Amino acid sequence: MVVINKDCVKRNLLEWIDTNENEIFNLTSNLVKIPSINYGNKGYEGDCQKYIAEWLKKLDLNVDVFTPDDIKDFDKVPGFVKKQNFENRPNVVTKISGNGNGRSLILNGHVDVVPPEPMNWSLDPFSGAIKEDRIYGRGSLDMKGGLASLMISIKALIKLGIKLKGDVIFESVMDEESSIANGTLSCIARGYKADAVIIPEPNNMVISPASLGGTVWKIKINGKSGMGFSGEEVFESVFPMGKIIVGLEKYAELLNKEFLKPEIFKEDNKGIPVRIAKIRAGEKYKWGTPEECWLEIMFAPWPGVSEKQFKSHFLGFMHGLIENDSVLKNNPPIIETVSRYQPGLNIDTCHPLVQVSEKAYYDALNTKPIVSGALLACDAFMFSLYADTPAIILGPGGKNAHACDEYVNKKDLIDLAKIISFTILDWCGIEC
Repeated sequence: MVVINKDCVKRNLLEWIDTNENEIFNLTSNLVKIPSINYGNKGYEGDCQKYIAEWLKKLDLNVDVFTPDDIKDFDKVPGFVKKQNFENRPNVVTKISGNGNGRSLILNGHVDVVPPEPMNWSLDPFSGAIKEDRIYGRGSLDMKGGLASLMISIKALIKLGIKLKGDVIFESVMDEESSIANGTLSCIARGYKADAVIIPEPNNMVISPASLGGTVWKIKINGKSGMGFSGEEVFESVFPMGKIIVGLEKYAELLNKEFLKPEIFKEDNKGIPVRIAKIRAGEKYKWGTPEECWLEIMFAPWPGVSEKQFKSHFLGFMHGLIENDSVLKNNPPIIETVSRYQPGLNIDTCHPLVQVSEKAYYDALNTKPIVSGALLACDAFMFSLYADTPAIILGPGGKNAHACDEYVNKKDLIDLAKIISFTILDWCGIEC
């Protein structure tokens, strides 16, 4: 029997990744150059997914390309909340099969990006520009850089002829940015399951067995439009919305006072994020009192806060705010949720997946990793809820996700590919 020297295999992996670092950068850039915008109900992930599928096929991998529409009775799958237009919006999945004697691992990342919007970019949002130590463009950080690192990790294993005991499943999914997660859910419904999951969402190279949750609510006040100079009654909707905005600022303080920060987030000085993401009133051309005023507010509760808990807490506060203001009481706003409630990720820091990834991190970079909560919401909760599978988040750093001049750190992409490769070896095992 041939005995495999794991240390030698790891040295070869490090050398291969360092030698091919430009491939990581160019792959990230190429992915950024293909717009894969998710507008919510409709998205344009198709072209970028085609590129990824062809890239994987060049490694002689079998590739499964499918949309949620290909899942029979998808609307009856546990976890389904909303049908969207799935035309030309596929998932891309491939599996590297082990010999069956090891633990399996899913590498999951999303290919969709938020729109670039007409913001003040200093360069083309889809340039994929590689400048000094950064790669720029919409989705570079969130999260095509992470996807590229996963892909290069797979390529390194194949090119070095490394055989595994456990399966590795790579998933490039659509529809993460809508917070509906139809891409990841349809992969689960397709039958892709494993013993653990790693998602390279951008968390600054931290190992995160916990993350924030997420929910979006809409508040609307109907006005009565017009100018009023002919004696008709008008009702101004913007001024009372101002009272709600002040109330929401107070609610953010209350939320962080009454829901205590979990220990894994203690090192961070931030509280539960409460962000007014959109606010609209008035028409483009017409002057006069707006017909309506509405806003959308994003909350990111701590893991462990259930949908029922949050809904009761938030609506209870809003009820008190409205009842104590005569204008709001006589013109009650419409309050409704406009997204899925995403529970926060929360697995034990002593879980074997965390321990294996910590060792892999140290072995790859000779640096002790930080283990802390990720200040973001993502598809990780889907695996816990609907596949009974533990997941961690480990992704690169950079700046300006969902903003102009988004970029990812080049060095992090190299380091991430090394850590992921080592984690695969230690988790799945090497075939003798």
